[in-house]
This record gives sequence, structure tokens and C-alpha cells, in this order.
Amino acid sequence: MIKAVVVDDEMISRQTVIEVVQTFCEDVKVVGSAGSVDEAHQVLRTIRPDVLFLDVEMGNKSGFNLLEELGEVDFDVIFVTAYDQYAIRAIKFCALEYLLKPIEVDELQEAVEKVRTNMREKQAKKNFSHLLENLRVSAPNDLKIAIPVSEGYRFVKTADILYFEADGSYCRVHLSDRKTLTVSKSLKYFENLLEDSSFLRIHNSYYINLDFVVSYIKGDGGEVVMQNDAHLSVSRSKKEPLLTQLKLKN
Repeated sequence: MIKAVVVDDEMISRQTVIEVVQTFCEDVKVVGSAGSVDEAHQVLRTIRPDVLFLDVEMGNKSGFNLLEELGEVDFDVIFVTAYDQYAIRAIKFCALEYLLKPIEVDELQEAVEKVRTNMREKQAKKNFSHLLENLRVSAPNDLKIAIPVSEGYRFVKTADILYFEADGSYCRVHLSDRKTLTVSKSLKYFENLLEDSSFLRIHNSYYINLDFVVSYIKGDGGEVVMQNDAHLSVSRSKKEPLLTQLKLKN
């Protein structure tokens, strides 16, 4: 049996989460709930759940505040939130689970299944520590993202990634130390994850970190030379956006 605690400042929303969890996840039992960060502290002093269903926005304090105040935890977290681009991006960076309100049953069950896996592999706690680390940094280049590898996840600073290269349904991640990671994610996955950053799609096969562009060679679309001496083709449709971004950075 998986023991759960639900934290949400809206009573109706809190009750909805409890009812949906207990109705559609047979092996999950809600053993406590709280309507604020302060109440959550009190509940978690006496109840040690396996998973915490945590609302992100809660009045003066957020779910992130609760996690920072708790520090080290020995349970998994599933974030529950209305659409909040910043919150979801921070959560996805660290490969943690989240549910959008209103909760979809299949998404809930999928998240709970990942909790079961994490309980066996102790992975989520590592991801959680990186989430807290990301919340504390002020420079975008200090942020770390979770790169899925065969043994779990490798956390890499965005400033250490030169470019992503498509490889069928896989993707190669080229790092500043000249190492390469092969991951079972598409280029589009990382493009969505790192939008509004220093990365730019220049070709169907390449998503590059503009900070590592050494030069641009003219041509139909042209090509960029990266810091690791790689020459990457630029598609014609991406040429103007690339040149615009390079001018802005110079």
C-alpha cells in the first residue's frame, strides 16, 4: 500500500484530488492532508508518506517553499498545478512528476506507476535535490536538466551542452568536455524543454547552444562551426533567425 498526503490550499480542489486518487489508484491510501505550507509541516511531522501530492501555488507560500523548508525528504512528490509555465518547466527540468488541474485519470495512474518505480530505485530523491538546487540559482546557465541515460538520469548544466543532434527516435547530446550522451528522447523534447534559452534549432538534425558558436560560414543555408570544431549545416528557413540571434549576442 502506498501512503499519500495531499497538500492544496483550496478545500474543493484538495477533496477532488483525494477522491480521484482513492477511486482510481487502488493501492494508494490518503493518510493525511493540509491546506497550507504551515499545516503541511504539522502533518509531515507525524505522518511519513510514500508520496506527497503537492499544489504549487498556495497563497503567500508555494509548494516549492515547502520543499525548500523541509530540505531532505524520504518520499516522492507529485506536483498538482493549474497551468504555470515556470513551475512546469522547473519540474520537467528535473524529471519529476506533475499533474495539471483538472486531473486526468490516465495521467494520474501513470504518475503513480512512476512512484512505484522510484520507490524501488530511489531515483526521485536525486531528481528532487536537483530541483531545489535549480530553484536557488540565479543565472540561467547554472540550471541543470535531467538527461535520461541507461542507468537513470545524468544531471547536466545547460552551460555544458554544445548541441543536440537527432539520431532517428534517439538524440545525441554533445557536451563541452567532448563527451557524447545518447538518449531515448527526440530533439523536439529538448527544444520544448529549453525554449526561451540560449538554444536555437538550426536544422531538422541540430539544436545548438549559441554560446558555443565559433563562426558562421556563408552558403545556401550555411553552416556553423562549434567550439568542438564540428561543422553543422543550417537549413535555409533557419538562416535568418540564426543570423539575427548571433548579431544580438555580439
